[in-house]
Amino acid sequence: MKTTNVNATDRKLAYASPYDVEPAHEVHNPVVRAGMSVVEMVAWLVVMAALSIGMIVLLWNVSR
Repeated sequence: MKTTNVNATDRKLAYASPYDVEPAHEVHNPVVRAGMSVVEMVAWLVVMAALSIGMIVLLWNVSR
């Protein structure tokens, strides 16, 4: 389906490459740009802390 909006057509042609710079007026959240939300980051920290504590307890019990 062809678009009748000239600006949309020009924009698609002007920014066809994924490596082109986006226009300055489009503001993105820096956390989203990093690829991880705050909730995911907290969840990873909790999982990593639990695994670390588990390994410390395991090594502590083995060394006795």
